[in-house]
Amino acid sequence: MKIRTIFEIQAIIDGRKIPVDIEEFLETERWCKTKEQKIKYGDMDITHYIRAVAKDNEVLSRYQQSRLEDMELSVNQLLVDIKEMRGE
Repeated sequence: MKIRTIFEIQAIIDGRKIPVDIEEFLETERWCKTKEQKIKYGDMDITHYIRAVAKDNEVLSRYQQSRLEDMELSVNQLLVDIKEMRGE
C-alpha cells in the first residue's frame, strides 16, 4: 500500500484533510537505488519506505560511530601532547 493511500484513508476515517506539511512531505523525492530514479515519498510502498528509513538510520548510526571514534582518537592524542608538554 502506498503511503499516500494510507494518509487518504486516514483522512476519510478522521473526517479531516491531510495536513499541509504531510502533503509537502509526500511530494518530496528521494533517489531510489533499485529503480535508478527519483521517487516521491507518497508513491512509495509502506514496506519500501520503512526499509529506506531503517537503512538511512543505519548509515547515519555508522557515520556517527565513526565520528565518535575519530573524536576519541583526537582527545587521546591531545592528552598525550599535554603530558609531553608537561614533561610527564
